[in-house]
Amino acid sequence: MPAIGDRELEDIEAAVRWPVAEGVADPDKVFVTGASYGGFLSLLSVGRLPGLSAGAPAHVPMADWPAGHEDMKSRMLGLVHAALRQLPWSQGLS
Repeated sequence: MPAIGDRELEDIEAAVRWPVAEGVADPDKVFVTGASYGGFLSLLSVGRLPGLSAGAPAHVPMADWPAGHEDMKSRMLGLVHAALRQLPWSQGLS
């Protein structure tokens, strides 16, 4: 079973290597960047594809999945409450 980000990294690698091979990009000046999950992929590319890019700035990356999940739970509960005007389990629903 593939690990998280495996397929996306295949796309990132192809997206970097093709223009370099075509001579339209300088491999010493190519950066991989993204935000949120894309930021996570930027960081992942550094670890799993070393030397692929000159750098990988990550914007608000999901770098700590357990902490992100805990943080997201409270935000999601707020959205559910705002949308439904109640939490589902307050009416005995689960």
